Amino acid sequence: MHSLVETLRSLRGGRLKGCRMNGRTCEHVLEFLQSLIAVVFVVALLSMLFSCSTLSDGDGSTVARPSSKAVSFETEIKPIFEDRCVMCHNGHVAAGDLNLLTKDLAFRRSSNGPFFVPGSPERSKIFRMVRLADDEPGAMPPTGHALSDQELETIKQWITEGADWPAGEAGYLRPTSDMRWRSR
Repeated sequence: MHSLVETLRSLRGGRLKGCRMNGRTCEHVLEFLQSLIAVVFVVALLSMLFSCSTLSDGDGSTVARPSSKAVSFETEIKPIFEDRCVMCHNGHVAAGDLNLLTKDLAFRRSSNGPFFVPGSPERSKIFRMVRLADDEPGAMPPTGHALSDQELETIKQWITEGADWPAGEAGYLRPTSDMRWRSR
């Protein structure tokens, strides 16, 4: 790239006086090419910068998630739901008419609209509720502390990507016995 720019600069330095291409002077063509190269460079740089979304890890620092890597239900979503949600949203207790034990149960439409709208976190009732501040009515989880920014971003990205929830054992949720978060 550097040598191309240098070549363009040397050509603009006067060696092409009187040269014409399709009715335009060669200098105009070279100026256009130089501008085009600059635009391509800026677009490439911006696409590299925006190819990673930044997530907060809760303590003010950030971690990058490559946008090409899909959120994994089993390693990212399932642990959040098992640790923070399924103890109140299961087969024995289905608070708010939400049962998170399986995809079929979780994706049932409630009387107040769907909990999950694949591709649309803003229309997904669950996402709207978990992002509410602790003191707002309907905030989830209702006890303990709110989900971290990273957990919220992970859920949002997962729903945006289509909320892929596997069937069978991989998609079955169990409440964890680790209740440390409730005492914070």
